[in-house]
Amino acid sequence: MNFIDQELQFFILQSLGLLAIIFPAFCILSIVRNSNSFKKKMRLMWTLVVILIPIIGSFLYLSIGREQVLNTEIQSNI
Repeated sequence: MNFIDQELQFFILQSLGLLAIIFPAFCILSIVRNSNSFKKKMRLMWTLVVILIPIIGSFLYLSIGREQVLNTEIQSNI
């Protein structure tokens, strides 16, 4: 039973580690791809937030930053 618990803990730790790498990388790629929608200061700020606090920064970018990009794109199309 103890061996199964150790394997499960190791699997969870690996999954979280992988998430901590892939999730911020996705956000940074999104920031770079949408560079026309961001001002330079905002792009730099979001990049630093995602790099310095990867998990929380990624959630913040996806909830706040992407909304800014969408609003900017909508306004530019009007």
